[in-house]
Amino acid sequence: MNKKQRDYFLDTEGDSYYERNKISSNRSDPTDNSLDPLIDLLTNLPIEKEKGGEEFKVLEIGCGDGSRLQTLKEKFNFSVFGIDPSKKAIEESKSKGIEAFVGTADKLPFLNNNFDIVIYGFCLYLCDRSDLFSIISEADRVLKKSSWLAILDFWSKSDKKFPYHHKDNIFSYKFDYFKMFTWHPHYTIYDHKIRDHKTNNYTDVEYNWVGTTIIRKSADEKI
Repeated sequence: MNKKQRDYFLDTEGDSYYERNKISSNRSDPTDNSLDPLIDLLTNLPIEKEKGGEEFKVLEIGCGDGSRLQTLKEKFNFSVFGIDPSKKAIEESKSKGIEAFVGTADKLPFLNNNFDIVIYGFCLYLCDRSDLFSIISEADRVLKKSSWLAILDFWSKSDKKFPYHHKDNIFSYKFDYFKMFTWHPHYTIYDHKIRDHKTNNYTDVEYNWVGTTIIRKSADEKI
């Protein structure tokens, strides 16, 4: 049986990835504006109405060192949770006061209807294609009936596969990842931005495209 990419990341590559990307994942990096569309949304959202008297809970899948979650916690006083295949990343996240767990997107250690926001933090491009159905199902399961989904990832108009330069037998995949959800009538795009992943500027170099997509989940019947 072939080893899955998630297993490589849970074994050693998750920690290696974390060490390589420490600086670029930190919100002090001026080019990391990946959360800006979500922050803009939350700033203009009537949070108290959304909360319904309950705590507002956020999960980031691929949380890294927890910097993005820390930003949301400090700015909005949310309850924040993270999951990442890197043990070192999870240790760092916990040191920031984040409730974080070692794991992957296809099997989330959380209850049903639990989160107001789920964020994919630059992880889908490294997930096994055979796990995409499980990944979608798990996100839908842990999201509340009225909630939000944010996808921060490399973006492409069509499905593309590239060798992963850091380890054999691993590939990266670029795709229009919001399509995994928006085929369903309960999911609607509210915002989608494409930028250069190094400069945060507009670019025609497709290889450098990253997308930030904000999606609304609403299970209420439309009138």
